[in-house]
Amino acid sequence: MTVALLVTVVILTGCGQQNNSSHQHKAVPKQTQPQSVTFTKQTLKTTQGTIKLGTPRLVASALPNRQQFLIPYTFHNTSKKQLVPDDTWTKYISATQAGQSLTTGSLSITGGNSDTDNDAINDSVSPVDAGQTKTVGAMYKVNPTAGPVTLIVKAHQKIIGKLPLPLPAN
Repeated sequence: MTVALLVTVVILTGCGQQNNSSHQHKAVPKQTQPQSVTFTKQTLKTTQGTIKLGTPRLVASALPNRQQFLIPYTFHNTSKKQLVPDDTWTKYISATQAGQSLTTGSLSITGGNSDTDNDAINDSVSPVDAGQTKTVGAMYKVNPTAGPVTLIVKAHQKIIGKLPLPLPAN
């Protein structure tokens, strides 16, 4: 009985010992890769969606000496949830004119825009279901005499594309 008790004590004592070897494996945190974002041929591809630029044009503005630059685009939601196209646009795309950042526009209150243009602008802030595509529009307030607008596409705080867009005749 004494031998069996001694063997049990030795076995239990051995189970509580820790291995202090330098060969212990430590948990290494997973390194996440930046999400892939590309901009080629006027198309921005992200994990959330794809933006394909259309032909921009000048539209009416309620501000004196200003017009608005409408950039129509198709947004294809490649995520698994509803997304608002403008959220993806503003996350990756900004615009400048003559070195100045442009302010995103809104509907003109002059009534000078077509229903199609107004729908595109409204739809840019309406959710698009997963897997669906919608034609929408981005709008910037511009000075019609200050030269071209440049779209700047950024991902992970780096410029991945610049696209000069001349101002067309109204």
